[in-house]
Amino acid sequence: MLITIAVLVYHFFFKVLGIFLFIIEIMWFIVLPIWLELCEWWRRRDFLRLTPNLVLTLIVLGGLVWLALTPWSGRITLPAVLRDDRHAAIYPPVPARIAELHAARGATVAEGDILFVLEVPELAHKIVRERRRLAMTGVILQRRAASRYAARDVGVLQEELAAALSALTGLAERQAALTVTAPIGGRVVDLSEGLRVGRWVGLDDRLATILDPNTAVLRAYVGGAELAQIAVGAPARFYPEDPLAPSIDARVAAVETVNVAALDTPYLASVHGGDIAVLPAADNRLVPAQSIYRVVLEPLAPVLVPPQIQRGTAHIAGEARSAADRAWRTVAAVLIRGSGF
Repeated sequence: MLITIAVLVYHFFFKVLGIFLFIIEIMWFIVLPIWLELCEWWRRRDFLRLTPNLVLTLIVLGGLVWLALTPWSGRITLPAVLRDDRHAAIYPPVPARIAELHAARGATVAEGDILFVLEVPELAHKIVRERRRLAMTGVILQRRAASRYAARDVGVLQEELAAALSALTGLAERQAALTVTAPIGGRVVDLSEGLRVGRWVGLDDRLATILDPNTAVLRAYVGGAELAQIAVGAPARFYPEDPLAPSIDARVAAVETVNVAALDTPYLASVHGGDIAVLPAADNRLVPAQSIYRVVLEPLAPVLVPPQIQRGTAHIAGEARSAADRAWRTVAAVLIRGSGF
């Protein structure tokens, strides 16, 4: 109760006065009474007798101190997800119409395989027009070159021929870009609904998503108080939220030392039912309420990437610490955080 009052006093006033009143509250109502009581015990030490009650009290106090100072299990439980480490979202290069549809949901594709063939009627008309212009300019150039009276027009016609060839090359490159191929090998996991030959698609219409099933990665998030307990190479195990899914043995592959400014995995955010408390920002980012750090886990055996991100918890064998050490680090972190002006 007295500590609660001291914290309230600290928050009710401006920081300098709050710190001063907080120290007075702690020293006068908590530290001083304990010190006076201990002094009184010392003055009456001659009256102390070794009784069963005193022995029992000392045993209980010693046991509590032993429990508080003994490092117990260092297992750390963190929110984590199993997800792909390599995927590609397919978008049309320009607003176009689907001419050929080769992709299918669940199909396995290799890098470079044709997924979609798009068409832009206006682009096709421009290519036909430029080809005719190029052919006509070439014929005229041949005829003028054979005439010694029109030799002065040859330079102009050559410039027109080069311009037509350059325009045709640019149009051909745009036409080639309409053949959409797979940038990576993998499985088509997300084919947009309603795709069919003849449908128009825009720049923001995602056509499909390709997932590399052999690049599964586990990502966990740890708070600052437990960050120092995790070491690279430590054993870990991932338990999916789905009780029917098997657990995965892993090891710590990397521990980032820069806190996460915005949560990149919405599945773990508190607003979506996750375990990480977040504060929605103005730009729709999910900002963690407290400093968290990303931990990358590497499965010990090959794991197929699930069709969707799989949420769960990761148990990591960290450095064992006592309850007193944990409490002290928590208090120190709060004091350091509150000492900034």
